[in-house]
Amino acid sequence: MAQRMGHRRSYSRLRYVKLRAGIGRKVTSKSMASWEARMRARLNLSALILVLASVSALASGSAHPTVKLKDLPQALRDDYMRLKPQFNRESRCAAAYDSHTQVDNMSVMCSIYIRMAAEGERRAMHYCEEKRAELKIQGPCRVVVEE
Repeated sequence: MAQRMGHRRSYSRLRYVKLRAGIGRKVTSKSMASWEARMRARLNLSALILVLASVSALASGSAHPTVKLKDLPQALRDDYMRLKPQFNRESRCAAAYDSHTQVDNMSVMCSIYIRMAAEGERRAMHYCEEKRAELKIQGPCRVVVEE
């Protein structure tokens, strides 16, 4: 019975390969193995491309320039920490400063009550750009990340 089931399985596989390869073409176990290897390689390549695309999308994370929280001047870090209890998962902040010592030329603007992270980031950058122009800050606005 086991031999019979094995024969039936190979017969259906053989018939499938004949349909795939074209009728009248002689199909051997060697050609079947090479066909399976090619299909497996295509599947592996497709999976690899999908993984790389998703990793690159996750790695970029932000469309705007970023700055780590630990790299901010102490005054901006204190402002950020004061606002942090009001944050949700989608809240974003953007900071601009000229130097670590000029407290008058520093700004941190946040978009707190927001439903989408990308929109929060855009709004924070917009608020920061407005404040940057008002205070005449030379440094660029950058999104604050907590890494």
